[in-house]
Amino acid sequence: MRYCFTLALWVLFSVAVHGQDSVSIRHKPKHAVKWSPMHLWGFYPSMQLAYEVGISERIGIQVDAGYVLNFGGNLDEDYQNKRGVKLKTELRYYFESLPKSSDGFYMSVEPYWNQVKFDRSLTSEECFDPACQTRFLRYNTFGVRYKELGLSTKGGYLIFFDSNILMDVTVGWSLRSIDYQYPEGMENTLMNTLNFFEPNEEDRIVLSPTIGLRVGYRFR
Repeated sequence: MRYCFTLALWVLFSVAVHGQDSVSIRHKPKHAVKWSPMHLWGFYPSMQLAYEVGISERIGIQVDAGYVLNFGGNLDEDYQNKRGVKLKTELRYYFESLPKSSDGFYMSVEPYWNQVKFDRSLTSEECFDPACQTRFLRYNTFGVRYKELGLSTKGGYLIFFDSNILMDVTVGWSLRSIDYQYPEGMENTLMNTLNFFEPNEEDRIVLSPTIGLRVGYRFR
């Protein structure tokens, strides 16, 4: 993961160093604030806000932070009381703006880190006596921690509806390291279940497509 991040940064800076010719880049914000509505529809929904600052003619840096919301969490005993944070830092390289337009393309690398906690409740049948003549149900609630560390490489397109209001669209790939942690003695009871509407809790490193959409306001 560290090697991939270093290589991506080296490629992006190499392009930037050799591309500082005099061009017209009208779509790169000097300062901008953005909101990501798509993060509200994830399984771990979050209120995600971003701030971008331009540091040179072609280079911008965006920091992105979100707080995980408990939308519908208490309706599912496997994922109650969701809470946590999602943090991202993005380094952007802007290409020349489209002719006679304020819109244009860019490419970026983005390391990110998600940490989410939630509560899980299980009901188990246990024996009241050594011969198990009498049984009872035990209701147990415990905490689970989900952590994800990743690196995304993306291409993006900035669209301006007027001089300041913008929409930021990105597509790309993310290398994701996913880890679920349980209390000692509490195995993952969902490991062997297949449910399209719930996350796969198997620890793994995987390459996945990514798509993003933000709306925002540019401060010149």
